[in-house]
Amino acid sequence: IQNIILDDKSGIFFIKQSHLMQCFACITGEFRIIITPNDQRKFLEPFKNNVSTINATPILDKVPMEMNFIEIIIRTGNLIYIPYGWHYFIYKSDLSNETVILNCINNTLLNYFG
Repeated sequence: IQNIILDDKSGIFFIKQSHLMQCFACITGEFRIIITPNDQRKFLEPFKNNVSTINATPILDKVPMEMNFIEIIIRTGNLIYIPYGWHYFIYKSDLSNETVILNCINNTLLNYFG
């Protein structure tokens, strides 16, 4: 269970999904997630411990768009699966309401030897 402390004014540093299965479920409230496929990593490199060292805010705000991404609102009772190798960033647009998310990670031997 995680507490989300980032809002839409925070810097956006994508996390590389490095588990074979990872899901986020919204227990209460709502949160937003931005996901981008693995082929977009060129915009986010370099990474340190699977976290991009580049603030992606200017990249996401560019017109016309250079990076392909999807932004999804996850509400109470919803679940989202993050495919292996994709990149994601989770934040809340409204910090005044309580949001609880469940982070479900499947760790297997393949995570350590893959």
